[in-house]
Amino acid sequence: MEFAHRRTDGPDDWDGWEAENVAVVDGKVRIATAPFPRYRSSDRIDRPAAAPDGFIDVAVDACGVVFLLGANGGIYRHGPDGREGIVRVDCAAGSLADPRAIGVTRDTILVADGDPARVIAYARHAPGLRWRREAGIHDPVGLVRIDGDVAVLDRGPETGSGTLGRLRPDGTYTVLISDLVDPIDATVDADGNVWILEPHRWRGRGGHLLRSIPAPALTHPPVPAVGTVRIPPSGFRTVGTGASFTPTSLAVGASNEVLVGAERPDRDEGALLGYRPVEAGFDHHLEVPVGCVALAMDPSVARAGSNSPPRSYLIDAVGDLHVATGKRTHLRGGSAADHRGRLSRRFDSGARDTQWHRIRLRSERPSRNTHLTLRYTATNVAEPERLSVDPAELPTDLTTVSGIGPRKAWRLRRSGITDLRGLAESDPGTIAAILGVEEIVVETGTVRDWQDQAESLRADGTESLRAVDGIGPTFADRLMAVGIGSLAELVATDAERIASLLGSRLRTVSTERTARWIADAAARLPEPPDTSELTWRSVPDDPEEVFPPEAVGRYLWIELTLEGTADETPALAAVDVTDPRRSHLDDLPAIYRTDREASGFLEPFLGLFESVLSEVDGSIADLPTRFDPSGTPSDGLDWLATWVAAEVDPTWPDPVKRAYLSRAPELHRLRGTRRGLEAAVDCYLEHVDLDLDDWTDRAAETPGMEPPVPVRVFEAPEIECAAGTDAYGPYKRLLSCSQGFAVLIHPAVPEEHVRAIGRIVGTQRPAHTSGRAVALRPLTVLTGEEGARGFHSYLGINTLLPRRTFTADSSTLGQETVLSEREPYAAAGVRSRLDEDLRLS
Repeated sequence: MEFAHRRTDGPDDWDGWEAENVAVVDGKVRIATAPFPRYRSSDRIDRPAAAPDGFIDVAVDACGVVFLLGANGGIYRHGPDGREGIVRVDCAAGSLADPRAIGVTRDTILVADGDPARVIAYARHAPGLRWRREAGIHDPVGLVRIDGDVAVLDRGPETGSGTLGRLRPDGTYTVLISDLVDPIDATVDADGNVWILEPHRWRGRGGHLLRSIPAPALTHPPVPAVGTVRIPPSGFRTVGTGASFTPTSLAVGASNEVLVGAERPDRDEGALLGYRPVEAGFDHHLEVPVGCVALAMDPSVARAGSNSPPRSYLIDAVGDLHVATGKRTHLRGGSAADHRGRLSRRFDSGARDTQWHRIRLRSERPSRNTHLTLRYTATNVAEPERLSVDPAELPTDLTTVSGIGPRKAWRLRRSGITDLRGLAESDPGTIAAILGVEEIVVETGTVRDWQDQAESLRADGTESLRAVDGIGPTFADRLMAVGIGSLAELVATDAERIASLLGSRLRTVSTERTARWIADAAARLPEPPDTSELTWRSVPDDPEEVFPPEAVGRYLWIELTLEGTADETPALAAVDVTDPRRSHLDDLPAIYRTDREASGFLEPFLGLFESVLSEVDGSIADLPTRFDPSGTPSDGLDWLATWVAAEVDPTWPDPVKRAYLSRAPELHRLRGTRRGLEAAVDCYLEHVDLDLDDWTDRAAETPGMEPPVPVRVFEAPEIECAAGTDAYGPYKRLLSCSQGFAVLIHPAVPEEHVRAIGRIVGTQRPAHTSGRAVALRPLTVLTGEEGARGFHSYLGINTLLPRRTFTADSSTLGQETVLSEREPYAAAGVRSRLDEDLRLS
């Protein structure tokens, strides 16, 4: 019995379907997940007796440890597991008259004080004061973690003189951003861009503005506080109700997730809200008792791609700490705004009047709240060729709309409106809110270029501002509005003053204007196909197998709808379409086909056997792909490894397994050699995302230093060549015998990959050798000034502690005493406490 099977069961196959509000995850189609999590509830952490007045600020380090600043000036800590509760940190020296903010680095706790205006730095792992900074500090309002250091957000001595300045580990202060106007809060995203929340007044109306300063601009400080407007004043409203609020604190997480703590004028409570770019407004997450005064996100789980749920820490107006845990939810779709996704596709049998045999679905339903519905139709007409317009044929160039230039198109795409259909289906008010405030930035260098041109034009007798290349009607009007109406006045005015005047004006976009854009976009879309003659038949109730008796025609159309909730979604694993209409019923005597009631029962009954046989046929047809590392399913990779005698670790990611199996013959030939070991490790690391950029910059600044590599293999003969040098002793200790070798692993390699490399070394080393993997740690400062011996050292790798440096009873540091696990960056030589920073082995 010959059937034509058309199966969809993998990511590449699903690309051929027309999709709406769905995503392919692990080869299965599910309702798409929202780009940002929802924070539905929070847990209040009990306040200790040592903090009777509560807390006023919170900071989280890279490991998820929370540090709190009390209203009484005390410093407190809350671990990421929460088991020890909130405990006071014994590192404060002196009292704070007006505590403002707290910041934390790897080894320092910084506190901002308002009376007098200063920043105080305490040693984090040993009690004691490091330094105080008062010069350049006027009215501190916040401390921000930036590139391993802390920056202080300062309102300045007067309005418009606010700054954001970096504090180096030695207390050196450098202004990064200037000319801030009464800043409220600031934060830094994962890419190093600075986000600043500030009040904004325009045409007599109050509001707030969120702007960002790109990280590259901070390499040449100070820079003016112009940047890019991320959220205009009209964007500080809640989605749906449109109610305005007053933002009081700011945090930015993965993928530029913006969270704000807010006061709501319509009620006494505060709220935690998250910005939704597509709606150009804020989504309400949860209520915060009596307002939110401080907000911070856990950077250890807020990175893009992290599987851990994000956590936000907020402090309310009475000084209590709350922990809000985010959860990914599914997107709403469809006119009813339900959690719904759709798939559709046309199948072509190649022959007219084909009786389609069967539609089979493989799906999973986590609960009765999720459903999968099917509807189908068949026709011989080649047109319409699709149920809706093919996304690949939709015009995507938004600049084709009259009035939308490259900048507006970029802002629309950043908000999720990427093509003309998205623009045509949007609300004019939403588009106006997205583009509600457009700030034009003019660099000082650009103004100086204008002035150079003006000098040349004046010599030719020209006095028109528009004759200058770069000054169009808009800039010409704005220059005349501030009293610069000629080339002579342009040349005579200070370039920085012109840049500030042109960079502080705002333009609005009216809803009438956006309505014209939407109408223009709709007119440019291709006409939707006419499907009025198609007769659709629906199959509800989560079908698994359908024998469509009415599906006669060359083309079979299928539309699948996934319905779920915010937390649950059905998963569609595969769709199998079979034609022509011929079943085992055709092999039975004709009497079984003449009785309609009997045939109506027999055909589905025999279909059970057909399903088993078609599965067997499909497995036989797919057998060649099982031997292809790039084509075999994930569950077949370990089985394929046994066929080629490749030692594949079950914990490896699928891309690593596929690459390793593809190179198995080459690796077998090199097995037992140094090249073979290096090739196996390189094959693994090709699919590991490593951040060596920071180390590359250090290497470029150090003469004669090679760029870093993830791993480096050292053998005993190589180390013997260094006999008589300072490096011989430390490296010699890495090898246990003359047949030994060591694989040094770069500190940027994450711990889980270090373990994987260690297992590769164990399986790939020659039988007569002794080898091990050694994970290097970040640089540790032991003693001495920079440039002196021992300054940049790897503790236990290339640093040998003196034999009798520290003795407690009969214990010697480096012999019977080891550094505690709670202190990964040793402070030996700075200050050490027995059983605190040091632990006897």
